[in-house]
Amino acid sequence: DAQESRGLGDVYKRQLPVILIAYRHGAAWGLGSGAAFALLQMLLGMNNIAYATSWAAGVAIVLLDYLLAFSCLGLAGIFRRRVRSQAAALTLGTLFCCLLRYVCHVIAGCTVWAGVSIPSADGIWYSLGYNAAYMVPETIITVAGAFYLAQVLDFTADFREKIIEKFIRVYEMGGTPNPCIDCNKYMKFDHLLRWADAHGIDYVVTGHYAR
Repeated sequence: DAQESRGLGDVYKRQLPVILIAYRHGAAWGLGSGAAFALLQMLLGMNNIAYATSWAAGVAIVLLDYLLAFSCLGLAGIFRRRVRSQAAALTLGTLFCCLLRYVCHVIAGCTVWAGVSIPSADGIWYSLGYNAAYMVPETIITVAGAFYLAQVLDFTADFREKIIEKFIRVYEMGGTPNPCIDCNKYMKFDHLLRWADAHGIDYVVTGHYAR
């Protein structure tokens, strides 16, 4: 089966880092990382292009099954400024990107792969079902991973209380706030060290002077 040979079933193991980059650094970095990931996936699945029945079909495979499908992972941060909860924002962004990727594969399935590995008759229904067979479990696992990481590493409430709000209070009183000292004290060398200890991590590297 040509479509099955695309080997997309284990992509969830590799797409989560792209999603995290997109959430943390924004759409530009996310789309760039997604495009790089798409090129890597395409190189790993170059034999699939041989199934194309024309040059146009080959271009469609490259665009729909690879470049567009995986580049859209770079939009994972779309809810970051719209939803206050980090866990909710990253979970929704991950679900949104996986849905976009699913749509790309479905379109490819009922057009490019119709008559090749998908029956021409009722191609849309076959494509919906076939692509859901691997995309649903991938989406569930990826969303669960994103939700877990967003909760485990979510220090936004403490950061707001101990850094931002203190900065505002000191500034309003006419003082000179020094948020970097507080950030080191309460965030880097409190939360970070305790998280490292809890996970059996012996060393923590921070700052540009770390060796």
